[in-house]
Amino acid sequence: MFPWRFSAVCLTIVLCALGQNIPIPQTQEQPPAEQPVDQYFSGTVVSYAAEKVTVARTVLGRNSSSRFFTITPDTRIEGKLRVKVRVTVQYITKDEIDYALHIIVRNPPAKK
Repeated sequence: MFPWRFSAVCLTIVLCALGQNIPIPQTQEQPPAEQPVDQYFSGTVVSYAAEKVTVARTVLGRNSSSRFFTITPDTRIEGKLRVKVRVTVQYITKDEIDYALHIIVRNPPAKK
């Protein structure tokens, strides 16, 4: 009984010694880079140009607000974009500039 116990103890000691000498790579988790978050803004188009659109919204009981969105070649536009149509704009903000990702025209302007 003694010889196999001695062998097991020696093997355990050798494995422990080897395990302590093997460097384990330490991975340091880098904080993820701040990704811009998609946001939405709905309202009525006040002005429209090839590279910029201005959308204003009025909420009952609150002050009205308007935003300028930069249109890029990657911007998807659903519907005919023109003044006085209701739109929903999906956008991201980078470097203090709002970039339109997707513009959806909601309904045509009311006819008088």
